[in-house]
Amino acid sequence: MEDISGWFDTSNFHENHFLFLSTNKRVLDKFKSETGDCLTQEFCGLGSKMYSLLTPSTDTSLSFVKAKGVPKSYVKNNVRHEQHLHVLNTWSLTKCKFRSFRSKRHILTTRDMTKTCLSCIDDKRFLLADPVHSLAYGHYRIPDYAR
Repeated sequence: MEDISGWFDTSNFHENHFLFLSTNKRVLDKFKSETGDCLTQEFCGLGSKMYSLLTPSTDTSLSFVKAKGVPKSYVKNNVRHEQHLHVLNTWSLTKCKFRSFRSKRHILTTRDMTKTCLSCIDDKRFLLADPVHSLAYGHYRIPDYAR
């Protein structure tokens, strides 16, 4: 990897790591490891912008949990990697309840909101018999599979 190190931003590695370079820090178009020099132990992807990375490190800042459309504070305090695995294995979904500020016609209000937090069900695709392959809705071959 040393010969292609110009493509990577390794500024989040430990300073004594042999691949550490600060020359590409915050440079656009460079690849960056979310976990730094800590290896990923397990990945669980439920959908676009909804994933969890588990690392063997005791530092919790190196394990990532992301959920689209849910406040970061709720995800940080309530969502765990085990929940991602449970949703993936049981084809279930989880809901979250939180408060949010909303503005309508320049009037600020506080709203209690309930949203779907984690879900592995893709409502934009037609799933085939095996849960790996899918077709976009409107595809010409869907009537063949629907029979």
